[in-house]
Amino acid sequence: MPLSPEQALDESSHRKVEGAFDELQRAARNIEREALAIEDEGGEQRLADLLRSVSADLRNKLKETMATAYYRPLSEEDRLAQEARMLVSRPETEGTEEEQVALFDESGEDARAA
Repeated sequence: MPLSPEQALDESSHRKVEGAFDELQRAARNIEREALAIEDEGGEQRLADLLRSVSADLRNKLKETMATAYYRPLSEEDRLAQEARMLVSRPETEGTEEEQVALFDESGEDARAA
């Protein structure tokens, strides 16, 4: 079955984003490789450390960006609907501590016992 124009555009966008993610991963590896080359050549350790830090920052930013791209945050309306569904499925969690009835008195004995 052929894709609708919207689906085709969506797939195209996702391919472009994934291509950009691949480029960022490659860049982080190349930067790390250059840090190792500086160390192997006896260059300044501070420069190798700087590149290694940039590589780590890039990888962390990539992880954050991927999470944002693939796991879109819920809208406020969706978040409230999700909370409402959770309350309906788990009604025992409703109410404040003051509204909940204690099963035991302060001595630890069952308050419902006769």
